[in-house]
Amino acid sequence: MLINEENDYILALKSMQRNELYKRNRLKKRKILKFFLFLLLVAVFIFIYILKNIIANKNPINNEYFIKIRQKVKNNILNKNKKKNTKYISNIQSYKNFNLNKSEQNNLTHEWNLHKNKTKKFYTPPTYGNISYEISFNYTEAINMQYLKHPNYTKINSFPKDKKKFAMCSIGKLENLNVRDFIIYYLELGVDKFFIYDNNEKYGEKIEDVVKDFIDLKFVEVYDIRGNQTSNPQAISYENCYHSHINEFDWFMFFDFDEYLYIKNYTLNDFVNLPMFKNCHSIIYYWRAYTDNNQVYYSIESPVKRFTVHISDYMQRYMLNEKSMSRGGIKELTHLKSVHAPFFKNDTYNTKYMTCNAKGNVFDKFKIRIKENEITYENAFLKHFHWRSTEEYCLKLAIRKYYKNYNWKKGDYYYLRNRYLSHNKRTPEKESLFKKFFYNFSPKVF
Repeated sequence: MLINEENDYILALKSMQRNELYKRNRLKKRKILKFFLFLLLVAVFIFIYILKNIIANKNPINNEYFIKIRQKVKNNILNKNKKKNTKYISNIQSYKNFNLNKSEQNNLTHEWNLHKNKTKKFYTPPTYGNISYEISFNYTEAINMQYLKHPNYTKINSFPKDKKKFAMCSIGKLENLNVRDFIIYYLELGVDKFFIYDNNEKYGEKIEDVVKDFIDLKFVEVYDIRGNQTSNPQAISYENCYHSHINEFDWFMFFDFDEYLYIKNYTLNDFVNLPMFKNCHSIIYYWRAYTDNNQVYYSIESPVKRFTVHISDYMQRYMLNEKSMSRGGIKELTHLKSVHAPFFKNDTYNTKYMTCNAKGNVFDKFKIRIKENEITYENAFLKHFHWRSTEEYCLKLAIRKYYKNYNWKKGDYYYLRNRYLSHNKRTPEKESLFKKFFYNFSPKVF
């Protein structure tokens, strides 16, 4: 019995040794195979590289003669594009650029010509040092055309006698092309007074120049904070605006010049008087960002009519934010913690003062993280025209580029360009416009 057991043990040991030997051989073969495959791939890549060089050398287009011809063709294409762009220089008469009906365009042009013959031009654009920008429209004429726009005063006078008093607190930089549209829109919505903080550069454009008639009518007050170097001028302006006039108005709105409040089925006065806002001291409105509507160049028409397509809800998550309006008379209210939502001092548990969204639900930005199902566009929201047209976006950035206090880097250009083109349709015309403003930049007079 012992002999049999020893024989079995010896056989098992030999089989184990044999198996180990087979495994080693297999591993060796695999390593050799992998090595040869690697060499084969390297050989293929080298062959492709050599083949490309051979083809490139045989290609007649690389000859100096053909390179000159190709350069001439490129120059002809560029000249044609320049000729096309010159159409926009006289864009006051251009139907395509302004997107107005022919009759409206003719009336505006006729009215402007009459005015121009009677009076001097009442607006002159600033010169940014010795630098200005070659753009598709005449800056002076464009803003003077804006002067012909006036609110519907019959609509303003038709507000009910028991209407609440609304004030708008805004801060603006490089917004002279849009400030009048903003004021007209909110005057017709029901805002009674605008407190505008001019945050332009010291020698840049002035908001006051564009809203003289509204200042005379006492609709607008402009505060000069030009050349301001504080870290958060927007929060400081909101704080000053609210607490300087705290008891003069029922509601204060804190919106930028690219934010247009849309209320469904209600006037502004009726909306804030709804029962669901009875206990609310502030109302939050969520952003809904709008695309450039494939408009490459500036138009004099209101942004509400020009831009009608908002970005998808999926993309909106990456631009999620909000702005607010608050009741007057609250001494504890402050925007120093955030310009997007109010904060009430000494009210950590939100028991004394309540902030609501457009559905009337309680909103607390500093205690609860915003969830997607809490975002609502049902009753009201802010139309956020962040980009407008490609040209307007570039022009604003280009002027900022000039000022010394704007720390412009190459990375900033790529970030701002890609941020724009990731939310708007990418076209060769838009990409070339970005290069025109930032890569091929040179001092020119318009």
